[in-house]
Amino acid sequence: MLSNKVTFKKQVRFVFFYEDYFLDFYKSLNEGAQLKCEFVLHLIQTTDRVPSKFLKHITGTSGLYEIRVEYESIQMRIFAFFEEMNRVIILNGCTKKSQKIVRRELLKAKHIQRRFYEEKKP
Repeated sequence: MLSNKVTFKKQVRFVFFYEDYFLDFYKSLNEGAQLKCEFVLHLIQTTDRVPSKFLKHITGTSGLYEIRVEYESIQMRIFAFFEEMNRVIILNGCTKKSQKIVRRELLKAKHIQRRFYEEKKP
């Protein structure tokens, strides 16, 4: 019998990792930071309205979002976009050292997004 502490939530969105960019970043993190990333990704999958504390559109981009993860004093950003309303494509991730988005990683995310759409073309 299941414990009364176990809760199951309906999956609202499906998360997909495009190539290994994010997974390489994820593997470089310590265990606590990895668990926090998993928590936030799970939140995105199961919550109808994700708070902007965790998911925010990046102004001036064609549909790129930053997934915001904070663990201890480490601020991480995971770049993603919605392919459809319920499909989130995870591109790459990085740690932040200042208040601004890491420009190099944002450019990398835009490039990866472009490649994704080019590969999808018939």
